[in-house]
Amino acid sequence: MRYERYIFVVLFAGILLLLQAGNVKPVRSAVNDTLTEVEAGEMLSRLGVGKSMKNIGKFTSEAVGLYDFDKKISGRKETFLLKNNTTEHISRIKLKLVYKSPSGDMIDYREVMVECDLLPKTTRQVQIDSFDKSGQYYFYKNVPRKGGGFPFKVYYDLLRYDVVVEP
Repeated sequence: MRYERYIFVVLFAGILLLLQAGNVKPVRSAVNDTLTEVEAGEMLSRLGVGKSMKNIGKFTSEAVGLYDFDKKISGRKETFLLKNNTTEHISRIKLKLVYKSPSGDMIDYREVMVECDLLPKTTRQVQIDSFDKSGQYYFYKNVPRKGGGFPFKVYYDLLRYDVVVEP
């Protein structure tokens, strides 16, 4: 019993030392109060286009950008591009998506885990199931030809991602 307690204390101290040494990448679990609006055809990271990506190895909300969002009125899927702005190979990207009317009223929100691998500085198109199960909403830049339906805008926040450790 005495040895078990000793081993536990030693393991716990080792984990704390690793975390303090920076060998373990932190994962942010809380959502910022500010979300980034997604525009069609534009890169929308909080860092902005053309700014330096120094020290991106630590978790930042700018590590992954989301752009070119698409959802048609009858679509059951949402399509967008994810860009890895880091120098790390990342995967399992968790996003908070907030859907709002053009006037700013919240329609829905959810957290989604996007299962994809992104090599450093690369972009990948991904597709997820739509929040709109009734087929009545469309991304505000995809106005339906026949009219009808309800437009929405999308805001996102990066919650986490995994850094792939390669042998």
